[in-house]
Amino acid sequence: MFFKIIDGLIDTLFIKEVECQASGLLREISAGLFERELDRFMASNPGRKAQLSPFMSDFMDALPAAFLERPHGDAKAGRKLVALVLQDLKDRAKEGDSQRRTKATAQLITYQASRIQSWCWDETWRRKMAGCRAIGLLISDDLDLGSFWPHSREMDMIRGLMSILKDMPPDPPLDVDEVVATILGLIRFCNPKSISNSEPKAEDTKMEDATGDTEMNLPGPESTEEQMHDWAGKKPFEKSKYYLILMSGDLSSVNKYVREAVQKAFQLLAELLGLSTSGLLKTHTQSIVSHIFSKPLRALPVPRQIGNISAITYLLGLNPPVLEPTEELIRLLGETQALADNEDIGHFIGRPHYRRHYKQAIDLRVACITLLTASLQVTDYFAQQVTLRQRYKAQCI
Repeated sequence: MFFKIIDGLIDTLFIKEVECQASGLLREISAGLFERELDRFMASNPGRKAQLSPFMSDFMDALPAAFLERPHGDAKAGRKLVALVLQDLKDRAKEGDSQRRTKATAQLITYQASRIQSWCWDETWRRKMAGCRAIGLLISDDLDLGSFWPHSREMDMIRGLMSILKDMPPDPPLDVDEVVATILGLIRFCNPKSISNSEPKAEDTKMEDATGDTEMNLPGPESTEEQMHDWAGKKPFEKSKYYLILMSGDLSSVNKYVREAVQKAFQLLAELLGLSTSGLLKTHTQSIVSHIFSKPLRALPVPRQIGNISAITYLLGLNPPVLEPTEELIRLLGETQALADNEDIGHFIGRPHYRRHYKQAIDLRVACITLLTASLQVTDYFAQQVTLRQRYKAQCI
């Protein structure tokens, strides 16, 4: 019942005649709930982690409605309300001079951040985007919640935002740019560019190769305060390994929007660290390409072929390149050449989903030609194949 009341009040925010009254009432309700919750947290056993009350949990579950677009306008009023509510909560930590109150407030903010990132995993697209927009609000200039909460939930939020891109339909909505911008904004917010000389230089960098790592020891919803503080205290360079573990496999994703987002994320992370993208990825390259070289392209479905070819093209295009002309690379280039030479697309005609299969065949050929052209700069694969070299150069002009 309480959930329905809050949900109904949030809906009234989008009625201009009663917007101010609804916003004021919701702020009063939230203030009472937060004060009650803070009292509970401060009264709990210091050795145990306090849990949210049912009322507070319902209130947090109702907040996504404030980020959902309405038929007759956007959700600016709802987002403004959530910003005010969260800022009110943060400001409550200053009341009195109680260290326990400050810790309880930080814990409530962290709970809210955890709930927000969980919206990204919802089945419905509108709720996913509500999670994306809520994360965008948390890292915006409209709020000042301190620096503890984003670091403790940094990787969970990155996972959630990437899952939105992965769940996009073949004909994605217009929200792609917004999701990618939020991913990049979160990385920039949690990893401010160092202006000191304490960060390692590119030539002296020896990033730990994370090949085979299966456990990243990241702070999760049940992490202790000590674990979260430990993660929050890590420098951007230390955290870069975890970004590589989390995102490098998506360089060969079947979804081109995921691949492009990962490439932009790595470029941004390298800039924040004062490295080249090659320097960032160099020690992790083997773990990226190992699964690509492990199976022949012909044994994979077309979308996976395109993903693998695109990943190798990206690595070859880095300056300086991070791939050497090894036997595995030469073999993959041979397979790519065979796929590019296959002009038999007539077998798609008359089959179910003909247009989709035809488009995939065209996309595969484009990916193949792009890779073969990129390989000319770093290998002598076509050294004795003048005709082929001229042919692929001509097709790419």
